[in-house]
Amino acid sequence: MQIKLIFTMYQGLWLCGGIALLLKGCSLLMASEWFWLLAPLGFAIGWAKGRFVLSKTMNRLKTRLAGLTQPVSFRDAFPPIYLALIAIMVSLGILLRWAPDELRGVIDLAVGTALSSAALMANRERAQTAK
Repeated sequence: MQIKLIFTMYQGLWLCGGIALLLKGCSLLMASEWFWLLAPLGFAIGWAKGRFVLSKTMNRLKTRLAGLTQPVSFRDAFPPIYLALIAIMVSLGILLRWAPDELRGVIDLAVGTALSSAALMANRERAQTAK
């Protein structure tokens, strides 16, 4: 596989997961009387995490992919540790089913915002470097 295609797949995975979590978080918070306080809190936490943590993770990922020789195998592009990390995050999300809806909503909004913003920032950087 081509490195650009793999990086686009990573971005797409982060963006789709982020949008799904944003929708889920909003639906959980809509019934809350604290919506107008909790929703901005989730968005702010997520934006900060996406801007300062996950954007650096995306840059490290881009650097790691650039160092691989072509053609890149699926195992090299998605190492077992990355797949294990995804499985752990999904498991933690499942465990949150027993948390109050307000807490789940804020966490889903924060994680969804972080994933989406990091993917969009990486896409913007890639578009600027292509010019």
